[in-house]
Amino acid sequence: MASPPMPDPEPRMRVRLRKPHACGGTSFVVSSTGADIRLFCEKCGAKIFIDRARWRTRAVEVLPATLAAD
Repeated sequence: MASPPMPDPEPRMRVRLRKPHACGGTSFVVSSTGADIRLFCEKCGAKIFIDRARWRTRAVEVLPATLAAD
């Protein structure tokens, strides 16, 4: 059975992609959306751009938001 489709990306959304980043990080934060989606690796801070077609195939899970420290 196919998994449900990923929701459209929104800024500050935390996601897990199909493959980890080269640094070993598995969680990313959506920074901006448009024709391309800009993600930041939460482990090393690297900037990653993917197009919407790749978003639909590579994003596998929406992660819960982290609580910001006051």
